[in-house]
Amino acid sequence: MALADKRLENLQIYKVLQCVRNKDKKQIEKLTKLGYPELINYTDPINGLSALHLASVSNDIDMVSFLLDLGAHPDVQDRMGCTPTMRAAELGHELSMEILAKAKADMTIVDNEGKGKNPNILPSRLQLTL
Repeated sequence: MALADKRLENLQIYKVLQCVRNKDKKQIEKLTKLGYPELINYTDPINGLSALHLASVSNDIDMVSFLLDLGAHPDVQDRMGCTPTMRAAELGHELSMEILAKAKADMTIVDNEGKGKNPNILPSRLQLTL
């Protein structure tokens, strides 16, 4: 089996991220089925953002749910070690956080600086699941 071409891999990652921004579900589905295996969980080579990071930061709950249904892992970390849940928590995006919590996102992960998400910024209904 040939080694993956990093250039092609990166192009596919950027295309998925662009499609998330454009809310192009049809193209995302096509890329995840025909592209590199686990493409939905790849991160961009610069910041380490995944498709789920982008959807969570945008508080696009429809896209967050869609990506999770396609197999996006809720605990993928960016270059700083932050998960989509951490990024959503920083911005106060309760709906995204709730969907990620229901997808069994690990609420104990810490970033590269040893910081986790502050449980005090979580809505009370999510604090009960911790």
